[in-house]
Amino acid sequence: MTYDIKGKTAIVTGSARGIGKCICSDLLKKGANVVVSDTAEDVGNETTAEFQKEFGESRVVFIRCNVTKEEDLQNLYSKAIATFGYVDIVVNNAGILNEENWKLMMEINVTGLIRSCQLALDNMSTKNKGKGGVVVNLASVAGLMAGEGSKVYHASKHAVYGYTRSQYLTQGTDNVRFNCVCPFLVDTALAQDWDNSNRTFLTSDLIEKLKAHMLKTEDIAEAVIFLIEDESNAGKAYLVTPFQKWDYYEQPSVLPF
Repeated sequence: MTYDIKGKTAIVTGSARGIGKCICSDLLKKGANVVVSDTAEDVGNETTAEFQKEFGESRVVFIRCNVTKEEDLQNLYSKAIATFGYVDIVVNNAGILNEENWKLMMEINVTGLIRSCQLALDNMSTKNKGKGGVVVNLASVAGLMAGEGSKVYHASKHAVYGYTRSQYLTQGTDNVRFNCVCPFLVDTALAQDWDNSNRTFLTSDLIEKLKAHMLKTEDIAEAVIFLIEDESNAGKAYLVTPFQKWDYYEQPSVLPF
């Protein structure tokens, strides 16, 4: 069955630019109301004004949010609900790659994401008298493999993958579908951070070959929409690479029964 996005309300973190902005655009084209959320207030307001001009002022708002701050996340959800009445869709896109400030990276990529998921459940879960909903978390191929130059980043995305798949175990009682996207390198500012982190460990030739195959932000937005709309998607990790057909990542079972 197809989940109808039209008329639903979506929160997208880290959405002033890049992948998040592209996801917001696709959601708006599908008829959703959208909450643009980011720490970059000036850029966020510019993006929101751009969307309001194209899709209507009443359908888009900007709410500043630093996902490392619990009070900011609580404010994000409460203001979104006050504006649109309910939150149906959450896309946890906020993330950084900064091996030097790895504590901050874990706060954004893991702790902030989990807090947002918990708030989504608080508001959406049918156990809490919610109407259900959909959460899509931005993981990475880095969460499915090892990496020399960005070890903590890889660890953070392993955490996103594991947390998302584990949430599937309670989907039946909460009526909230959790999925994650695991993309290859995407043509964003974070790709340059990856480049800088890996110069010591990978040859320049290999890095240039990998960068020559970078995905576009539109590719990731397309994958997110797919995970939202197809109601059979629950607890799925969707692998998006330029080298093969996009497909679900299935981890081998370690149990003999």
